[in-house]
Amino acid sequence: MGNLKTLLCVCMCLTSVGGPLRADGFFGERLPFFAECVGRLSAQMEFQWLMGLPDADRTEAQRAATLDILQAITPPDQRRAMLHVRISAKRAQWSLLTVAQFDTEPERSVAAERRATKLLQGCTAVLLS
Repeated sequence: MGNLKTLLCVCMCLTSVGGPLRADGFFGERLPFFAECVGRLSAQMEFQWLMGLPDADRTEAQRAATLDILQAITPPDQRRAMLHVRISAKRAQWSLLTVAQFDTEPERSVAAERRATKLLQGCTAVLLS
C-alpha cells in the first residue's frame, strides 16, 4: 500500500506543476537528486544492518519510497546514468559513515557524521514535504 501512495503522490505532484506527465523539465532536472538519495539511503540502511544500529527498518522504507519516485520519473534512456549516480552516492555515503564510526581523530569523525546526517536529512525532508 505504501508504494501505491508514493506513486499517487508523485502523479499528483507532476500534474500540479501544470504540464503533462513527463520526466523532462521540473522533475527531469531533479533526477540526480533522487538517484543520490537512493544511493545514500542504501548505504545508511546497509550500515545500520551491519552495525546493529536502530532505525534500519525506517531507513529501508524511506529508501523504497525514494526508489519508487526515481523509477516513476526516470526515462528509459537515463536509467544507466541514474544507476551510476546511485552507486557513486552510495560509495560516498558509505565513506562518510565509515569515517564517522571508525576514525581515530575526533574532529574528522564528528565532521563526517554531521555531513552524512545533513545529506540524509535533505533526502528525507523531500519525503516528508
